[in-house]
Amino acid sequence: MRKFSISLFVLLTIIINHTNVYAIAVDDYTVAEESPSNVGYNLDISYIYHYKGASAVAIDHYWLLTAAHIGDNGGTGELIINGETFTQQEVVFHDQADLALVRFDKPFPGYYFIDGIINHKAGGFWGTTTWYELIMAGYGYDGNVGNDYFTQGSSYGVLRWGTNRGTKEETEVIDVGESTGMRTSSCFTVEFDLNDTDYEAGGNIRDSGGAVFATNSIGEWALAGIIAYRAVNNDANGTGNAAVKISDYTNWIKSIIIDYDSDKDFLPDWWEEKYSGSTTSMDAEADEDNDHSSNYEEWIANTVPTNGMSFFHITASTFTNIVFISSSNREFCVEYKDSLTATGIVWQIDGDWAIGDDTETSKPIISSVESRFYRVRAKLP
Repeated sequence: MRKFSISLFVLLTIIINHTNVYAIAVDDYTVAEESPSNVGYNLDISYIYHYKGASAVAIDHYWLLTAAHIGDNGGTGELIINGETFTQQEVVFHDQADLALVRFDKPFPGYYFIDGIINHKAGGFWGTTTWYELIMAGYGYDGNVGNDYFTQGSSYGVLRWGTNRGTKEETEVIDVGESTGMRTSSCFTVEFDLNDTDYEAGGNIRDSGGAVFATNSIGEWALAGIIAYRAVNNDANGTGNAAVKISDYTNWIKSIIIDYDSDKDFLPDWWEEKYSGSTTSMDAEADEDNDHSSNYEEWIANTVPTNGMSFFHITASTFTNIVFISSSNREFCVEYKDSLTATGIVWQIDGDWAIGDDTETSKPIISSVESRFYRVRAKLP
């Protein structure tokens, strides 16, 4: 008699190795070459990447956000992470702002919140009084600092961060070059002043596309801006930066990233809201309908997490055919083993991954042995 098992699968294991990066101009190099946590900031800067010779920031499992003038640079946009190639799938430009979204073929190990920035300034969301401290990070050239300016250096190789404060909000017309041309962006500016914050920083060339962070409504550092350009007095000294204000573009971001996941639990916001009424209330590991499939497994298989009769399973089998629950929005494959106890025997795929049929898929199988074990796997396309 043949026995069957089922497994759900999505590839999530990635190891990051930051090499060949550049460095932001900051007042304290020794501190800024380590994570901000070494001086009390609860912020992991490892989700900022060296993209097309400049900077880009992970804001979802598969998506980076960068400046449009960086996304428009030549080259493939590939990222090499611990010897593994991350392949760029598409670049989507905002029709006005100096922003571009870049989708890759593998999920990143983490990303930053883009919602809920309420305290750039004391007094409320984009209020009218003193700006709170911001953190900047990127891969641009290093530099020296004076009392009210920073100077571009010549060495690079370390991802650095630094602090600053905003000074004003304004609309900036930015010539991003190449095929994208002039862009009108909603921005805020940060001006260099060594008396302002302890680890004062300015973004240099190649910091474009890098991050400016502020604390959000739940007390975590969230992405507040994308570094766009450097204000200069002359070719040597920079006096500050303009950053594209992310809060004015979150609707655009979410219109492009259809499966945007604000609480980082691998359940998209729209899916959580559809089945629970909230974008953040579902627990990925919970089994809402007691069908022995977690909410995460139901999302991967595209079944209904509130219906105990809807779950990923084999519905029928013969010696020549397997029938299983499926969806035309997911890929499936059938795998087999001739023994579950013998060592050195791995699961073999019977055919290729393929988009399933609506409701159920019937998969023919051919075997030359009398006893064989089968399983069905599902994944996002």
